[in-house]
Amino acid sequence: MDNFVDISPNKDAGVLKRVVKEGFGDESPPKGSKVEVHYTGTFLDGTQFDSSRDRKETFLFDLGKGNVIKAWDIGIATMKRGERAILTCSPAYAYGIMGSPPTIPPNTTLRFDIEVINWRGEDLSPECDGGIERLQIIPGEGYATPNDGALVEDSPEAERNSLLLASYLNISLCQLKLGDYPKARDAATSALDIDPNNEKAFYRRGQALLNLKEPDLASKDFMRCLEINPDNTVVKCKLDFCKKIIRKQLYEEKKIYANMFDKFAKMDTEREAFERTRQPNVMSSVGEWGQEDREREPGEFEKENPDILLLNKTGEFKDM
Repeated sequence: MDNFVDISPNKDAGVLKRVVKEGFGDESPPKGSKVEVHYTGTFLDGTQFDSSRDRKETFLFDLGKGNVIKAWDIGIATMKRGERAILTCSPAYAYGIMGSPPTIPPNTTLRFDIEVINWRGEDLSPECDGGIERLQIIPGEGYATPNDGALVEDSPEAERNSLLLASYLNISLCQLKLGDYPKARDAATSALDIDPNNEKAFYRRGQALLNLKEPDLASKDFMRCLEINPDNTVVKCKLDFCKKIIRKQLYEEKKIYANMFDKFAKMDTEREAFERTRQPNVMSSVGEWGQEDREREPGEFEKENPDILLLNKTGEFKDM
């Protein structure tokens, strides 16, 4: 096929790649990294069967772990950030002789329009907050990893954290990123003091702010990136991600306030009911007032003045 390059390991034309848009930088996602992509899948006649773009939601997967078809693990490992490419995948590198009913028939060659948005290393931090990332440079051998107490040779920086070493395969070379997002934010800010239109500095500060759980500030930096370069699709996806986080935060805040108001209303109702129990029931005492006066013998004044009004024994006035 014109402009397609055979990138299959055996050079059997199983995976053909054609670059539609060049990416930036020199790095490609290593095995084990979590890659974020947009894609559209079609048959060779152009009929579409799947698209993350139609769903307006990027797709995340672990590269090289068998979570996707072989052609993806092979092809995406050759791509850079922001790169967009067409992968033509033979059945042996896609869904094989069985297909994937009911969508993919048996022995079907597929074509994917894929754009690499971003990737991050394997998260080794105990809190799974991205504080420690591992990016594999040279794959290790076998499946064994060091046990507690094992003697491991490594760099002084990594020796400070045995958690990092415990995940290594035998003879593996990895790059470890120890997240220091405040420093990354401050470094990007310093770069912007020198060059207020530095797109990369805005992007990196936005990334740092996003990891510092400040999506409002991060979105402002990503918007500045788009003002400088409106075609940066990586930044567009990051901005969409910020908006999703902000919407989620607003939803959670509304739930908290709603529960708070319900709680206060319930407390007020209970307080009013308690106050009512403390007030005397005046009406229940009517008819008991002057009980002693009604039961005593008439005095001299009352005997001499029979026409006065007296209370009868039921507590009602009666004309004598």
